[in-house]
Amino acid sequence: MKFKTIQGREITGDIINRYTRIMSVAGHDGRNYVCWLVGDPRPLEDFSFTPVKPENFRGIEPKKCRVIKPDGTCITFISMGAAANHYRADRSTVSRNCESEKPVRSGRLKGYKFEILG
Repeated sequence: MKFKTIQGREITGDIINRYTRIMSVAGHDGRNYVCWLVGDPRPLEDFSFTPVKPENFRGIEPKKCRVIKPDGTCITFISMGAAANHYRADRSTVSRNCESEKPVRSGRLKGYKFEILG
């Protein structure tokens, strides 16, 4: 499918997650992009191995998560689950790396650092 990024560039890819006004798209070039919302504003797919039961989290505000890329740029997500879905990783991977103050040492996310905000 074709999408238009926030910067105005046209890309092709698959939707990872939908938010209120924007969505995350995995581009066919292997990169993830933030695009304007198309369609229904709800998450499409969860990449975690263990499903989350919404009834266990009623009344609990999600913790915001900041991701620092190896080049120093920062991205803030509304929750650790949103960050995990954006990077197509398990929530436990993001949570474990948020608790550690060191960047990821191996794998696809090598050099990325995760932090909990608030």
